[in-house]
Amino acid sequence: MNRHIDNVAAVEWRMMARGRATLKITPHEIGEALQLTLAQIPHSSGQETAQREIAAALEQVLNARRQRITVSRSQVNLIKWAALVVQAICTLIAIAFVHSDNRLASILSLSIFSTGVAVSVLLIATHDRPFAGVAAIGPGPFLQILPEEAVSQKEVDHSIILDLTTLLRSARQVISDQQELINEQRAGKELTGEMVIAKAQPIYAADSGHPLPALDPTSLEGRLLQAELDAISGVMNQAQPLINDPARGFKGFVPAIFTYRVAALFTRKAGDLAYLKLTAPAGLVRNPANAPDQWEQSVITGRFAAPEWNKRDFFAEEAMLNGRRAYRLLIPEYYETSCLSCHGEPKGERDISGGRKEGAKLGDLGGAISAAIYLK
Repeated sequence: MNRHIDNVAAVEWRMMARGRATLKITPHEIGEALQLTLAQIPHSSGQETAQREIAAALEQVLNARRQRITVSRSQVNLIKWAALVVQAICTLIAIAFVHSDNRLASILSLSIFSTGVAVSVLLIATHDRPFAGVAAIGPGPFLQILPEEAVSQKEVDHSIILDLTTLLRSARQVISDQQELINEQRAGKELTGEMVIAKAQPIYAADSGHPLPALDPTSLEGRLLQAELDAISGVMNQAQPLINDPARGFKGFVPAIFTYRVAALFTRKAGDLAYLKLTAPAGLVRNPANAPDQWEQSVITGRFAAPEWNKRDFFAEEAMLNGRRAYRLLIPEYYETSCLSCHGEPKGERDISGGRKEGAKLGDLGGAISAAIYLK
């Protein structure tokens, strides 16, 4: 549809101005859109209704084009102009006869009527060809569809990103809640990917206000959510030998490690469509793979670190990512009580994982979840 709009504004509009636009050829883009629409196999009654509505809308597009071209080729022909002139002359003669005994009244009547005729001729002439001349209709309103579409796409991407990050944080909460179980020195714990996902779903529903969306394989949201669920399952299945190691106490499978691995696996699965990453301020990064890129670091230092920043807010905008335009979102993460055993005080002391504590306090900025969807 974008290509069709661009073609109409750049090419077809000039042809209509010259009266050369033709109805013999159906626009290739509309034919392609109609073929794509009818080729889809609906999986629900709602999709069947949507398919019918899209096909009907495309037919309306073709009807609107036919009307535009028909209007562009219509004009006031010579017979109409001749009839108008003859009618004006006859009326002027009749006025002159009626007021022949009063020269002043005759002059005024003829002047007034002549002015009306001149204005009518000018009005008809300027609107004779609606797509040409000083009063021509331009493609401006037609092109307004494009920014509206872009805004709509951004709103959709924003909704999908919130779903992805909320699911990731919900699953991380499950791992945090299960730390005692993970570190028990026994096997057979059955803390599988399926169990984590099942426990994460009510947390997701409580945080987002709605249940996990249906996984429609034909939608971008469905594909990305499925990729994230597969990543959660993949990380948990890979961690089973570690989680069920009876000879080891502290396993090191902490929420941050889980989140990093899920985000990395998700990005590998959906790298051409979207991106997830666990990051932190440059001075707090323990894993070099989590180091913030230039955009993430600028948001962290320029916005999240500001005293007036509302800790419940996140930041989103269109920005470059890996050389491509993307809709990017960054959610700040603040230290909670459970985080301080590894990241609190005293600063520099070794924590249970072997890393050095950062000396953080409750509520300090400790990291961020970065997400993006590449724009078309």
